[in-house]
Amino acid sequence: MVDERGDGRHDAREHGVARLLARLSRALVLESRPEIVVRAALDALVSEVGATSAAVYFTDFDQLVARPAYTVNYPPDVLERVRDISLDIPSMSTLALLTSDVVTIGSRAEAPPEIAFSLELADRMGIHASAAVPLVAAGRTLGVLVYNLGEEHAFSPDETRLLREVGDRIATAVERARMEEELTRHAREMTLLHSIAVAVAGETDLDMILRETLSRLATVLDFTGGLIALVEGDDLVVRAAHNPLVSDSHGNRRPRGVGLGWLVVERGEPILSNDVASDPRRGHFPSSRKLPGSYLAIPLVWHGKPFVIRPLGQLAAWSLKQRRLLKALWAVCIDRPLLRRAAFVHATSEQEARDIEAFGVETRVVVVPPGISLPPDEVSVGRTARPMILFLSRLHPKKRPELVIELLAELVANGID
Repeated sequence: MVDERGDGRHDAREHGVARLLARLSRALVLESRPEIVVRAALDALVSEVGATSAAVYFTDFDQLVARPAYTVNYPPDVLERVRDISLDIPSMSTLALLTSDVVTIGSRAEAPPEIAFSLELADRMGIHASAAVPLVAAGRTLGVLVYNLGEEHAFSPDETRLLREVGDRIATAVERARMEEELTRHAREMTLLHSIAVAVAGETDLDMILRETLSRLATVLDFTGGLIALVEGDDLVVRAAHNPLVSDSHGNRRPRGVGLGWLVVERGEPILSNDVASDPRRGHFPSSRKLPGSYLAIPLVWHGKPFVIRPLGQLAAWSLKQRRLLKALWAVCIDRPLLRRAAFVHATSEQEARDIEAFGVETRVVVVPPGISLPPDEVSVGRTARPMILFLSRLHPKKRPELVIELLAELVANGID
C-alpha cells in the first residue's frame, strides 16, 4: 500500500527538487567538469530531496552495457553487482534507457516483472520506491539517473517532470563536456598537423620529415616509443624512431612476412592491442626486446589518386591581403605544396585564372565557368507591386551588397522608378 501521510512530505520533496535545480543551474554556469555537476546533483538528491540513495549510469551502446559513474549510499556488494549492467537485464535503468521515458515505482507490490533485477537490489538496500530518469542531450541517450526512497511514495506528474528536468541538466553538463573535449582534441590535432607542416616546409629529406612527424606526434599522444617503417622492395625498413627504447632501430630491415609490421601492411588495416602480454599476436614481436604493454600499428597508404583544386577566389589579390601574415604562412605550408601536386587548378573565370597564375602556380589552370546559362540581353519580366532583389551570395564585405542599395537610391534620386 502506498504511503499517503498528507501533502507535507510531498511538498517538501518538490521544494527540495526546486532547490536542486537552482543548484544545478549555478553549477552549469560555474563548472565545466561534468563529474562535479553530477556529484552535486546526487548529493542534493539525498540532502535536499530526501533520497536514501542515488546513482548515475552512463551507457556504452557498443558493448550494450550501463556502468555506474557516480553513486551515493550504494553498498560495496551492490556496486559489484551493477559494475556492468547488460541492457537485456530486467531493471528500471535499462527500461528507462531503452524507452527514453521516466520509469517510477511507488511500491514493491506494484513493480512489474520487467524490473526483477531492480527488485533484488531494492530488497538488499531497503528501497521501497524508485525513479529511473533517462539522461538525454541533443537526441542522444547518455545514461540514466536512479533516485531511491526508503518508504513507499506515489510520484506525482509534477515530481516526474521535475526529475526529468534534473536529468536534462545533468545530461547537458555531460554533453557540454564531451563537446568541449572533442573541440579540444580537434584543436590539438590541427595544431599538430600545422606544426608538422611548418617543420617540414620546403624539406626534401624524407627521413627528416618522418622524424619530425613522430617528434611532433609525441607532444600530443603519450606513448613510450614509436617508429615509422616504409616498404622497400621485400623489406620493411625503419626510417624514423622516437624514444631511447627504439632509438637504435633506425635502418633495421624486416623481410616480407616477418613481424607485426608486415601483418599490418598485408592486411591494410590497423592493429590495436591493449594487453600485448595476453595477445596471441605477441609472437610477432622481436624476442630480443621487452614486450610493450599496449600497441597500435596503422598502415600508411598512398592511394595515388589525382585531385583538382578550386580556389574559389581565395588566391585573388584582395583576399591575400586579409590576414596577410597568416595567409603567407599557410601558403608556404599548405597551399603551394597542394597546388604543385594537383592534376590541375579549376578557375571559374579568366580573371580568377590570372589571379592563380599571379600567385605563382605552375600547375595547369583550366577555366570552367559556373554551369548556368545567361538570359538574353532583354528579358520580358512581369511587374510586381514592389520591386524585389535576389542576392545570391554570402554576406561578406568582398561581395559589397550595399552597393545595390546605394545604386537604387541614386536611381530614385534621378527620377528613375
